[in-house]
Amino acid sequence: MKQAWLWCMQSWRYGLLLFVGYSLAFTNGFRMPSLWSINYFLPSIFEGFYRRSLLGTLLFPLGEWRFQYYSIASIQISVFLLINAAILYKVWHANAAMRWLYLLFLVSPAGGYFFHEIGYVDQVLYLVLLWALNTHSILLVRILLILSLFVHEMALFTTVPLYLAISVIRGQQRRDLIVTASLCLFSFSCIYAFLQTGSEAAISQFLALAKQWANYPLRTDYFDYVYRKSFAGGLYQVPYMAREIVNLIILMPLCFLVAWIFALSTKTAAEKRYFFGVGFIASFSPLLLGAFGFDYSRWIFLCIASSCIALYAVRENMGWRSTVLLSIFFLSLPTVGFLDYFDNYTPRFAPWYQWRYFYAVDLWKILYSIPTR
Repeated sequence: MKQAWLWCMQSWRYGLLLFVGYSLAFTNGFRMPSLWSINYFLPSIFEGFYRRSLLGTLLFPLGEWRFQYYSIASIQISVFLLINAAILYKVWHANAAMRWLYLLFLVSPAGGYFFHEIGYVDQVLYLVLLWALNTHSILLVRILLILSLFVHEMALFTTVPLYLAISVIRGQQRRDLIVTASLCLFSFSCIYAFLQTGSEAAISQFLALAKQWANYPLRTDYFDYVYRKSFAGGLYQVPYMAREIVNLIILMPLCFLVAWIFALSTKTAAEKRYFFGVGFIASFSPLLLGAFGFDYSRWIFLCIASSCIALYAVRENMGWRSTVLLSIFFLSLPTVGFLDYFDNYTPRFAPWYQWRYFYAVDLWKILYSIPTR
């Protein structure tokens, strides 16, 4: 059985399996970037916005072009392609266990959601994480992590814990890790205390400018939600509903499994407890976003994605036992209803003949039409 599995993981055969996995994920989840996600790339500090304003500030020189749908969508799709290129490069040169894990990710509900989430800044944050992990300057790392909080403050619960966990595996000094974590926490606290909302004048002026140039209907509710509501507002008082609690229970074995594989990196009992805690936090922390926003399926997806990235860091610890347990987890995920798509979209779980219609007709309509939501 082991020889057959390794045979499947050989390069050209694995390439074929990847093609099948990507085809399933693309067919089930692909959409063009949503009108909500466009807004992450628009507000800038020059227009009176500070929270989630870094991308808009960088794109401010585009002038009126930043309000054209395809100008921003092309950037979002480029980010998606870049992160996929980075993933494929890493996975292709990884061991057989990691290759198998990524296939499981693609064919699970997370694969379709990965394509459905195209355009969201989560993917920008994970690209910044890859940059931080591949630089030797601790100063640059800290700058990148702090700046990522001004792309979206969720970085404190997603990419920052991942960076710290992977740095623990790499043997970075704890003092450096504590300083980095403290700087990120301080920056988040400043956003939370002083920069949450925008002034009504700035919001109104920006929306008037955007409506003048935008070639699509603006999602003005984004500005109500992000810049007119604080974290302590009414939207944030019920973190998870009953259905999501069930999904959280489903995810717990994955978080504990990641923690257990992390603990295999050391021998002493004290170090095992430390590594176990680090691995668990890296995997579980995206779920804490449920205390701040109600994109519950998004947080669940990020928990799965962060878990896979954390496992890549300890891939040498992934033996047959852990690979089988991960396979059971991914293959047992509900195929329908586990992750809710945005804007009332649903996965395209359909017979092959309906998929043929998608590729022959629907796909071209999606590509050449500006979304309505």
